[in-house]
Amino acid sequence: LYFNGTYHIFYQHLPGSAQWGFNLVWGHATSQDLVHWQLMDHAIEPTKGSVDNDGCFSGCAAVDTDGTPCLLYSAVRLRGSTAAGPLPPSECDLSL
Repeated sequence: LYFNGTYHIFYQHLPGSAQWGFNLVWGHATSQDLVHWQLMDHAIEPTKGSVDNDGCFSGCAAVDTDGTPCLLYSAVRLRGSTAAGPLPPSECDLSL
């Protein structure tokens, strides 16, 4: 994403691990020249008790028609986590 003269990349990241798992966050780095990158704070992190309680998965970054940067992502909540309210019917999810 190029915004206000700065390039931004976002990536799935599991802090403290080299293996895939739940509780993914979106890492964030910026660059002025696409060669030298600076790591930034996480762009998106799971919110306990919310629909993304168990991870922030695939998504995209874009600039809206009015010039506002937007991040869209898939929120993950496992069936074992009831913190965010009622679960969907089992036929509507992967039953994880």
